[in-house]
Amino acid sequence: MMVALGQTLGLEVIAEGMETVEQRDFLAGSGCRTYQGYFFSRPLPPESFEQFVRHRGHVGPLRESTA
Repeated sequence: MMVALGQTLGLEVIAEGMETVEQRDFLAGSGCRTYQGYFFSRPLPPESFEQFVRHRGHVGPLRESTA
């Protein structure tokens, strides 16, 4: 419901606090395409974040579930 409301208003919807594949699948099914949360990484200090980004590069879009 909140995703649809944001999209109707022309806003980019970002889901915060995503932790599981099930949550990702639910959000993707709701039309949300941008996420952040422990699913990707726990909070990091600045120096560790820099290393994380260098090592992983751009996370990019997640493949949607086929289930």
